[in-house]
Amino acid sequence: LGWNPIEGEPYFDGLLRTMAIAHMAYAEDKEVTGKLRDWFDAASKPSDIWADLRATTFAVAAKFGGESAYEKLLGWYTETTSAEERTQLISGLCAARDPELIKRSLGMLTTDAVKLQDLFYWVVYLSRNRFSRDALWQWMQDNWGWIVEQFGNDMHYTDFPKYIAGAFSTPTQLAGYKAFFEPKLNEMGIARTIRQGIEDIEGRVQWIDRDGDAVRTFLKDQTSSHQADISNIEPVTSTADNL
Repeated sequence: LGWNPIEGEPYFDGLLRTMAIAHMAYAEDKEVTGKLRDWFDAASKPSDIWADLRATTFAVAAKFGGESAYEKLLGWYTETTSAEERTQLISGLCAARDPELIKRSLGMLTTDAVKLQDLFYWVVYLSRNRFSRDALWQWMQDNWGWIVEQFGNDMHYTDFPKYIAGAFSTPTQLAGYKAFFEPKLNEMGIARTIRQGIEDIEGRVQWIDRDGDAVRTFLKDQTSSHQADISNIEPVTSTADNL
């Protein structure tokens, strides 16, 4: 597939290339993350980066590029007039793993630095990052009064308990969710969403309790088998090696 689109290639080859690179980046393959970081460092504006891999490139930059990459992404976020680019940049900024950068992102959520219509993107992407999930949950509890003030009469008000529930899967998280939201079950606007959130978390807790050990064993066996299968394979030079 190589790194770049090939003239006349089948449509699904393009989709497969994007998917393959994105999954390898998520798995932190060093060659892939290194290539994407090079793209990011060389770019002077978001559009310099291939659109299909822009979000993946931004995420890799934020994960491994530290404060300098975060500043560059934040500058682009502030300057862009494209809604699509802004969403991609938010996803990148929210992929940061440095506790100080996560704290900085959370600190912006109640300020003019983040538009209210963008806030839900920040909440969703921060909840998906295992390094920022707990900090987001604490921010949500600490700022619930502000959330009610800003969104209490908005159709998106129910999204807050829904999004954070989607990030939880442990008994401790379930207990914390219940402790905070069950007293709010008398609020008609979010009661149904809270009940659904509790059911969703309970389902994941039960699933992990039932199948967790079997899945771990399966993955461990597959890894051992794969390592044995590839131990005698000679390296293969492909077109992609030269791109």
